[in-house]
Amino acid sequence: MNINICVIGIYFGKLPQYFNLWLKSAEKNSQIDFLIFTDCHYKKLPKNVRFINMRLSDVKKRADNVIGFEIELSKPYKCCDYRPCFGLMFKDYLQDYDYWGHCDFDMIFGDIMSYLKKFKIQKYDKFLSQGHLAFYRNTPENNNRFWMDGAVCGTQKEVFTLPKAFAFDETSGIGSIFKKNKYSYFDKRIFADITPIHNRFTLTGNDKNYDDQVFYWKDGKVYRSYVENSELKIEEFIYIHFQKRGNLEVHNYNEINQCFFVTKSGFFPMNSEYATTMDIQKYNPYKSNIIEKYEEFIYQCKTWIFRFKRKIKLVQ
Repeated sequence: MNINICVIGIYFGKLPQYFNLWLKSAEKNSQIDFLIFTDCHYKKLPKNVRFINMRLSDVKKRADNVIGFEIELSKPYKCCDYRPCFGLMFKDYLQDYDYWGHCDFDMIFGDIMSYLKKFKIQKYDKFLSQGHLAFYRNTPENNNRFWMDGAVCGTQKEVFTLPKAFAFDETSGIGSIFKKNKYSYFDKRIFADITPIHNRFTLTGNDKNYDDQVFYWKDGKVYRSYVENSELKIEEFIYIHFQKRGNLEVHNYNEINQCFFVTKSGFFPMNSEYATTMDIQKYNPYKSNIIEKYEEFIYQCKTWIFRFKRKIKLVQ
């Protein structure tokens, strides 16, 4: 597949201690270029990863110029709402690419190109549904589609002028625009999105989970090993995203070569060819359904409290 692809990331502040593993997974995707706009510095970068020194105020100026009115961008997290605009905001960096994308840093990439080939990305103007990783056809028409009607998270005026995060880069924002206007859009859930609700690693929403499962990265691919009907099986994903897990620790980094487990307690070297049932019990143990229901209740309570405090603050 002869297409040029660039993925854009924006990061301000101290890099997570597992950033070297993020880089390792990006390096394995050697056919894709990664542009990181950041105030950070890193000594040794792979050939396909480039750091571009930029401040948050510089990103805001680019957004102001594209959107045409004074926008809100006082906190780094708000950059996510501007991701659908990156095709215009960073146009000067994207001239040689057929597709551009955006990504998170609380994630590990799998074999991206194999999925783009398998599902024929050339058929779609937008590929993938979440802000963690998504791709857009790099044409003037497609890069301006964030202006179209259809977002259910809020109007463009609200998204670009209010300080709260609208998740405009996800299904209720740009995804809804593409669906309402019937633009070509690939939204199958081929990724491992880890929920912050449970202590152990489980997939979000209605994605299938198993009592016995563990996630790992091996030779540039992301896998889940799981037990179903007493049989150990393996499933591959385009990436794994582990939101709201803090600065996960890298254990025994010198022993990590081309494979490691991705767990609630951090990253651990994987010394066998495949994950075993013993590995599952060690790195992602299942306690009980009662415990996980309790975790869901606690998380829901915290969400209610957060929303209540935010509502009170807005009223004041």
